[in-house]
Amino acid sequence: MKRKYYILANGEGTRWNNYMGTPKQLAKVDGETILHRMCRLLHEEGVEKKNIIICGPFEDEFATSVMTKSKTKREVFEEIANLAKGPFGILYGDCYYTDAIIHEIVTRPVIKYDEFFTVWGNPHTGCAWAEGYAHRCDDWQWWRDQMHEINTNEDLIKTCKDWFIHWWLLGVRDERINQHPTSSVDRDHDIFWCDETDDFDFPEDYDKFIERHNSKKKGGFRADKLSIIIPHYNTPDCLKRIVAKILALANEYPETEIIVVDDGSTCDMEFLKQLPVKAIFQHNKGAGAARNAGLMAATGKYIAFIDADDDIEGEYLRAIYRTFRDNNCDYILFPFCNSYTDEYDFLHKRQLIGNYAVWSWAFTYDCIGDVRFDENMNVAEDMDFLKRVITPEKKRFEYPRHIYKYEWLNNPDSLQKRFDRGEIKARKDED
Repeated sequence: MKRKYYILANGEGTRWNNYMGTPKQLAKVDGETILHRMCRLLHEEGVEKKNIIICGPFEDEFATSVMTKSKTKREVFEEIANLAKGPFGILYGDCYYTDAIIHEIVTRPVIKYDEFFTVWGNPHTGCAWAEGYAHRCDDWQWWRDQMHEINTNEDLIKTCKDWFIHWWLLGVRDERINQHPTSSVDRDHDIFWCDETDDFDFPEDYDKFIERHNSKKKGGFRADKLSIIIPHYNTPDCLKRIVAKILALANEYPETEIIVVDDGSTCDMEFLKQLPVKAIFQHNKGAGAARNAGLMAATGKYIAFIDADDDIEGEYLRAIYRTFRDNNCDYILFPFCNSYTDEYDFLHKRQLIGNYAVWSWAFTYDCIGDVRFDENMNVAEDMDFLKRVITPEKKRFEYPRHIYKYEWLNNPDSLQKRFDRGEIKARKDED
């Protein structure tokens, strides 16, 4: 039975005080209401309209709506179980969920009787305690019975805080049940999450989020580190090799952030969850979409792209860090070679694809700004991207030695092998 997702959105939000003249579920981020964005992301993950249910007076093209009779969270939790009569998830209409957490909520297998996505001291949101963002439960009858026991006991109702419910579902029945949420953590039950996902209890929560969100897009307040984005599709051995190489070099620069975006691989990718990388899984959308997902997740001041079937020299990290930190430049251009030829013999290939391979560059996040890859292009999308990023006013630094190895001969499934060289050249000539 497919899981249904219930979004709590009764429209009241007493602590919101009708800020900006709108219910907080209809507050906008990047011109899109947080409620509509949530429904859209669920729909894009393959959830049907009938299984996205808004519990409140709002309507959305991707969801159905029901008016629940309950007034409190503990009551609506019981009512949702009765409505679902099968596996369900609960999300909050006043919460901004990132693409990554929506993907995890929909696709991660449920292991326990119920699971709770929570944030523990999230530096991106300012959250200092364990705060829940989503529940998932496969046994709806168990959940219903647990909540019914609370809702029919007057003594329990009097003291029923959010963390009380959390403890109760974990089977705790001692003095801990009324303790502050910093204590209500079960690492087998909670799925710890730490990204830009945040909720808007008060107007100041929203204002601070928007300020932080806009600063992130502009590159402000970003950590002085390199974020390496690796798009990946069905080459696990290549991926393991390049990640191991980066991790070895990162002994000198441990702040380095590795982001692997799996673009719908059909092979077993469970190993990726065990690596010290930021892993993003998406439906197969192409290299451009994968790189865009990596850019959205990146927190570093500097950005570089590496293809999973390529390789890097031992000075790769040092070259990028020292160049950016010692020079006032917006981007670095570096030569490349491949394992089967030296740099000189590889020049004819370089002339063919020019310096329009995105992995031959590194950028400050400010240099990229709001530019993203065109996800409708299935070849030469990095040419298009670079032509919009590399503008005359930006400062360039040309690194004198090759630090990147272009290895398209090793992967017959790569775009460079699947598309005729003439088509790439034609695209370049047209542009």
